[in-house]
Amino acid sequence: MTPAVALTRFMWSLALGMALGLWFGFIRPIRPRFVGDLLFLIFSGWIWLQLTFAVCEGDLRMGYLFGLFVGVILWHKGPGRIIAPIFSLFWRIFSLPFKKISEFFKKILK
Repeated sequence: MTPAVALTRFMWSLALGMALGLWFGFIRPIRPRFVGDLLFLIFSGWIWLQLTFAVCEGDLRMGYLFGLFVGVILWHKGPGRIIAPIFSLFWRIFSLPFKKISEFFKKILK
C-alpha cells in the first residue's frame, strides 16, 4: 500500500467519523434513550460497513478505526458544540405536537 492510499483512507475515516459525530449530536436530545441508542447503533454499523468495504475495500486496519473515533471527537469538540443547541431546539419543536397528544390521551384515561 502506498502512503497516498493510506492517507486517503485515513481522511475518509476521519470524514465518516465526523458524520457519525453529527448523527450522534442530532439524535442526542431524543427521549427515551433507548430509541436514540438504537438509531445510533444502526447508523454506526452502516458507517463501519462503508469504511470497511467501500473505502478500505476489505483491508481494514486499526489506524482507520482510530481515524473514525478521532473524527467523532473532532466533530464533538468543534462544530458539534455550535450546532448542538440547534438540534435541541429542533427536537423540542418537533416533539411538541406529540406531547400535546399524549397529554390529551392521559386526561381521557384518567
